[in-house]
Amino acid sequence: MPTRTTIEARSTIRVENATSRSTTTTRRSGIPQNYAVAYNNRAWAYNNKGEYARAIADYTKAIALRGDDPIFFNNRGETNFNLDDHMHAITDFEKAITLDPDFVRAIRNRGYAYQDSDKADLTLADFNRVIKLKPDDAAAYNGRGNAFDTKGDYDRAIVDFDQAIKLDPNYGAAFYDRAVAYADKGNYDQAITDYSRAIELMPDYAPGYNQRGLAYSEKKHYRRAIDDFDNAIKRRPGYPGAFVNRGTAYRRLGQYSRAIEDYNQAIKLRPNDSSVCDIRCWTRALPGTALDIALADCNEALRLKPKNGSALESRCLVRVKMGEPMNAIEDFSAALKIDAKLSYAL
Repeated sequence: MPTRTTIEARSTIRVENATSRSTTTTRRSGIPQNYAVAYNNRAWAYNNKGEYARAIADYTKAIALRGDDPIFFNNRGETNFNLDDHMHAITDFEKAITLDPDFVRAIRNRGYAYQDSDKADLTLADFNRVIKLKPDDAAAYNGRGNAFDTKGDYDRAIVDFDQAIKLDPNYGAAFYDRAVAYADKGNYDQAITDYSRAIELMPDYAPGYNQRGLAYSEKKHYRRAIDDFDNAIKRRPGYPGAFVNRGTAYRRLGQYSRAIEDYNQAIKLRPNDSSVCDIRCWTRALPGTALDIALADCNEALRLKPKNGSALESRCLVRVKMGEPMNAIEDFSAALKIDAKLSYAL
């Protein structure tokens, strides 16, 4: 699945002036409420440094001192989102929205959290609400476009991405996400055009190169695809998907050794991924020179995911080449029970 650009690269909100929020009153503990602003701002700094646990701790102290401030809940929610803790992020955004029903940023953020939680209908509802409150919010159109794309409504998604770009012509994420939608429709030429524009605007965003490489691969332009996967890996050396995709491009060029080197690297980065073991099995089986090792790869893929129809399909090929027709037929049958559309088994 393509990487989506959900919550934009952003920091949480730093409160510069809280004098309008009764900050001179004092809690029973003797700590002035305006200390809440100091905790919030220190948390803001920790969040920007990637020290999320410290940020959460300080936002929690700010909330304990002043629990009626929606900004503090929104900020803690954003840090929870950065930690991929979507459940707590949504809880914080909901509290912020309860305190301020028109808090656009919190509503938008909850939409992103719903999106990453695969709750497309709730995502749509939040972005619709943001657009109603702020019709010129490019990020809301982009977020709603992603929700439509997730639901398979690519044309409506593209309409929203178009609007996001109209509102902000330099919105790199919208070009990237529109490219994903075009690729989902099979329009790889337009996808490549949009990925290229996204790369111009976000030259260090590794997924842009990776996804453009996939689009080139679909057009069988494997050398250009490999160049893009190289660039993705250069920008993110620990990017398993880019290694897998580059390996597949090499495999399609018949460069099996180079392909296996990339799959090896991907497995080091993602050792429990059944799909990569399966791909390496298939790649080793194709030239027929390392069938025992290929069989071990397929067995490992099935150990990690017993109902992996693709791995059974790959093991079919291995056993055919090993001269084990009965074992191959057994794997054919098992693969078809899982997925009747598997090509080799058919």
